[in-house]
Amino acid sequence: MGRAPLVLVLTVCVSGICTAADRPWSAASSAHFTVISDDGPKTAREVAWQFEQVRAAIQTYWSWARTDLDRPVLVLAARDEERMKSLAPKYWEQRGGIRPSSVSATGADRYYVALRSDLRADDRQGSVNPYLDAYWAYTSVVMRNGFRQDLPLWFGRGLAAFMSNTLVRDTSLQVGRIVPWYLQRLQAGARPTLRELVTADRNSSWFTDGAKLDEFDAEAWAFVHFLMLGDNGAHRPQLERFAALVRDGQAAGAMEGAFGNVDALETSFKLYYTKPVFQYMVFNVDTNVKRDAFEAHVLSPASAAASLAAWHVAMGRPVEARTAINDAKKADAKLAAAFDAEGILLDSERKPAEARAAYETAIELQSTDAFVHYRWARLSWGAQADAATRARIDESLDRATKLNDRFAPAFAMGAFVKAQLGHPDQALPLAVRAVQLAPGDSQDRVTLASVLLMLSRRDEARVQASTAFELATTDSERQAAQQIIERITRASAAARGQDGK
Repeated sequence: MGRAPLVLVLTVCVSGICTAADRPWSAASSAHFTVISDDGPKTAREVAWQFEQVRAAIQTYWSWARTDLDRPVLVLAARDEERMKSLAPKYWEQRGGIRPSSVSATGADRYYVALRSDLRADDRQGSVNPYLDAYWAYTSVVMRNGFRQDLPLWFGRGLAAFMSNTLVRDTSLQVGRIVPWYLQRLQAGARPTLRELVTADRNSSWFTDGAKLDEFDAEAWAFVHFLMLGDNGAHRPQLERFAALVRDGQAAGAMEGAFGNVDALETSFKLYYTKPVFQYMVFNVDTNVKRDAFEAHVLSPASAAASLAAWHVAMGRPVEARTAINDAKKADAKLAAAFDAEGILLDSERKPAEARAAYETAIELQSTDAFVHYRWARLSWGAQADAATRARIDESLDRATKLNDRFAPAFAMGAFVKAQLGHPDQALPLAVRAVQLAPGDSQDRVTLASVLLMLSRRDEARVQASTAFELATTDSERQAAQQIIERITRASAAARGQDGK
């Protein structure tokens, strides 16, 4: 099961949110997930085990998936609806709004998921996974992680929807179960043609119009289901071919290259989603993953409050975040995680000086959050930084890459700083690693090209600079790539001139 560490976090007694009778929070850590639950260590272990099984299924079936993410995932498992309401209050603030059983958010330092641990799949109505939204979010992140550039809209959303209704049983996983409301929408309403589906992007009305997006998602799910399981799996190799072309940066011609004329699939696809019975896949669970092997412990009130604060920051709830931060500090004034959350909150509010101070305090208290070390370094670098500060920045970036060896920005910044400090030989492996982790990032290629140029490896530098220009998506990225190309050209001309003397 592949993917960045998932962390299940439940709320703790935070002033104004919880009652005095709150249960203690328990944390369970598996190989890739950390789960925090207010329903005891057994529940925390169970949720971690389920996510491990989903991770394993993705890794096993999608050979191109990169399940080791760039940052950990924090999952908050709520024991009931009341707890879920305290985690995601905005849904209860909306009159007549949905009452979600799972919610996800992307934070600066990790991915977050909150879910209700008291719900089970409804076997009476087609076996719907109560954590469908959580699995959708997780799968979406994993799938994006395996590609250099953004996925075609139908492909990314369709794959996430296909995997979202995965049911984890004691001995098996059921993947590709029907999502009833998608099927009902397709069979009853309007839908895009296949041609419209596969050519739609984020500027299309199929994405920007909320009502039409529902139709789009339903068809994207059905089309992936068709390609995976329709006609006895005849289209599955084509889907794999499509994924390979997209992964290799050939998205423009991937549809025709994999499927030929997509219009020819229209008739058979329509017959597929109007039939009465649908297949799904069954996988054996990964028996190497054992619940009882997961380390579990009771969280201190301060640690639980700090985790809750981080969640509220990611959810854009500064009031709740500050309440939790203050509670964490009152319970333990020297808890680094409270200052981690405070720094990220201040950063999100565009208060760089205050954020830097909070990050610095967190680091002094031995923070283990890689993002905190990276972000402090980034905010500290500049014309005013003296030699001692630059040395500390270098050390902080080294610490960040050790705490998280998959966070590309820390490696790229580390390479830049070492190069600026006159150590291009030390910068090179960091720059290479950054490009390996984020092959679609133009600026990381520019950094690598600059380091190679400093080492007089001009031909290699030119390759990276040219790739950076191809990958650039903004004017500033194109300008940076063009500038390094011009520097390489001047350096090459100068070297030829010297050779001619």
